[in-house]
Amino acid sequence: MLDRAGRGSLLVLNPQHDPAGTDWAAGTVRSIAGAAVTHRAAVLLDDAYYAVHAPGEPPTNALRILLEETWRGAIPWLATRTLGKQFHCNGWGIGALTAPPATLAGLARVTQERSYGCALPLQAAMAAWLRTDEPEAFVDRLRCAYAVARRQVAMRLRDGLGFPADAVYPGTCTAYLRFRVPPRFARDGSEAHYRRLCLTAGDLPGAGSMTGSYGLPDRPDDSAEAYVRLFLGQPAAVRDEALDRLARAGLGW
Repeated sequence: MLDRAGRGSLLVLNPQHDPAGTDWAAGTVRSIAGAAVTHRAAVLLDDAYYAVHAPGEPPTNALRILLEETWRGAIPWLATRTLGKQFHCNGWGIGALTAPPATLAGLARVTQERSYGCALPLQAAMAAWLRTDEPEAFVDRLRCAYAVARRQVAMRLRDGLGFPADAVYPGTCTAYLRFRVPPRFARDGSEAHYRRLCLTAGDLPGAGSMTGSYGLPDRPDDSAEAYVRLFLGQPAAVRDEALDRLARAGLGW
């Protein structure tokens, strides 16, 4: 789709959502993909966390939905799925691309001409490992570990640091847990002030929004909500120490 300035539109789908940790409902993904087809917008599907979900809760398969919706309208689309999030190999340059043949051919042409493959031994080792039975067992262990961490961190935030239940969002996917910044530490709907205080205490939670303030137009800026997120992949002792530091610094609710 072209806007009035002649620029194309690109829709990015992140169904196993980072930073919220939520799994978009299939109906939501279908509606968004259908709207992209209607308005002739290109689609980029970011499936980085597709396999990182709570045990026993299959994630929404956005690629399948995208294929079902785009057959009726030829729009440009590309689905990317890095293996770094599920196999702890970020930086190895390993993943999968799915797209119409012409799109893949164009990408291959660009990468061959303008990039240098520096992780080929790592990629070869991963390719060999993926042919064994170990990868599925590895991901199963990872899912269980994240599920345990979500429960433990959410409980500590609520019971130990006084966060109300509706301020803590454990989520069901990704490697993060998101929680609301205590109102007294929010500044104009931004988490920056709270993050600086946390850093002074020895912790640095991540930004909890990729788009800035979540404040509503009819609310004062100082009441706009802000969020941060915690990485769940650290050992339990490290997570506990991080939360202890927040408690000692008076950075709970």
